[in-house]
Amino acid sequence: MTSGLEEVAEKLGARAESREIPEGARPARLSDEDDGESLTLDDAQAIADPDGIAEGQTFMIEYLDSKNVLTTRRITVLEITADKKGAPSLKARCHERNALRKFRVDRIVSCIDLDGEVHNHPVTFLNAALGTRLDPSIEPPDFDVAIDGDYTPPKPPENWAQINRMIVPHFSMLAALSRSDGKMRDKEVRVARDHCARLATEEGYPVSNLTLEWIEKSIRRRYPTRGYLKKTMNLMKNHWPPHHVTDLLMSGLELIDVDGTRDPEEIKLINEISQAVIGMDMA
Repeated sequence: MTSGLEEVAEKLGARAESREIPEGARPARLSDEDDGESLTLDDAQAIADPDGIAEGQTFMIEYLDSKNVLTTRRITVLEITADKKGAPSLKARCHERNALRKFRVDRIVSCIDLDGEVHNHPVTFLNAALGTRLDPSIEPPDFDVAIDGDYTPPKPPENWAQINRMIVPHFSMLAALSRSDGKMRDKEVRVARDHCARLATEEGYPVSNLTLEWIEKSIRRRYPTRGYLKKTMNLMKNHWPPHHVTDLLMSGLELIDVDGTRDPEEIKLINEISQAVIGMDMA
């Protein structure tokens, strides 16, 4: 990868990562002492995620820690790991501890989107949102959860796994642009959503209202890391069809203009991305 790509991806990632994660739909709740789930690499190995769908996904979890204390916290997933016995965990940044942690999947009681939607079967949620293939028989720990009664996991739209894998690099770049000025606005989300919907349609996948809803949720959940943005920009420059690159850059320009003002710093940023990838300014 060229140094120009490295520098621009680093700048975009740094701006996006510096923005605070919004308060979750539930108050954060931690144990008095550190929960003993600090990340160690000795007993964990990455589960292949070549498309990077998991990386940068942000939501809350209710988690039964190693002392059987229920904690609630916001996390940003970095990757999926497995211990020597094959038990899966999320390697993630805990925003309440401001530290890397690993969270065993079989200790997650529920996953909660930042808008408040509760998913009481974590493996079903993780497989749909993160593109994982975790064993669906993994049940959450036996603990009272927020929603009483029977729980029916939301059913993803048709061909969601294929669509999600295809659009992740696109909405990750657009999410990073949106977050670079400190706030992701509804109009910006719609620009990113419509871009992804056009891409899916061009590739022959039907886009229903349900698909649009799932795309929107995925965009709002995405806090792309610097590493992922570097990989994406490298793919843009060296592997994407030219019209996909141009379409993404045009959508990026539309996104930063959607609030009716042209911020000089945002224009500078989109031009730096465009120069690094295609060698010319977009604005």
